[in-house]
Amino acid sequence: DRLEKFTELVATAVANAESYETLTGLAEEQAALRRVATLVARDAPSTEVFEAVATEVGKLLDTDITVVGRYDGDGSATAIGSWSSSPGGVPVGTRSAIGGRNVLTLVAETGKPARVDGYDDASGEAADIARRHGWHSSIAAPIVVEDRLWGVMLVATQRPEAFPARAEERLAAFTDLVATAVANTQAHDELRRFGDEQAALVGESHATSA
Repeated sequence: DRLEKFTELVATAVANAESYETLTGLAEEQAALRRVATLVARDAPSTEVFEAVATEVGKLLDTDITVVGRYDGDGSATAIGSWSSSPGGVPVGTRSAIGGRNVLTLVAETGKPARVDGYDDASGEAADIARRHGWHSSIAAPIVVEDRLWGVMLVATQRPEAFPARAEERLAAFTDLVATAVANTQAHDELRRFGDEQAALVGESHATSA
């Protein structure tokens, strides 16, 4: 009977600890989201946002490598943001052909989050890059801009343990921020182009009048 009372106390302590860890994790995630959202709100350059997102996600998930990728429309993807816990991460500008069995291709083909829990049976150029960097498993989530699949957020680990279940779904909030940053940049480019066109028309009008 006395042991039973102690086991009940242990169960309560474990439940409290798990609740605390969950709350702490949520607080850290919200803080990371706020930091990136602040960059987006003040119209920071998109390259700065991509690097910030890669860094925040990598640290939040306690992983080894994070890559923000853009689908280029020519059957390939380009790394436009990157973070690594140690030297030797995927450099910005790295390109990979879409194809085979790997998270880059799975997201491109389905438009949904994906994971690969081992690269022994993975294939394609992206899988070759993963093996070259010593990845054991990876998760990824789509970046959707104006209802179009624009890119991908990819997180990889070099450790033997796979990512927890549904870990890829935690990336969704960050991919939304990337999408907002991209949309803002595109809107600014459109306004700048419109302004340049108007200035050119005014210049032509003045020249004609003269």
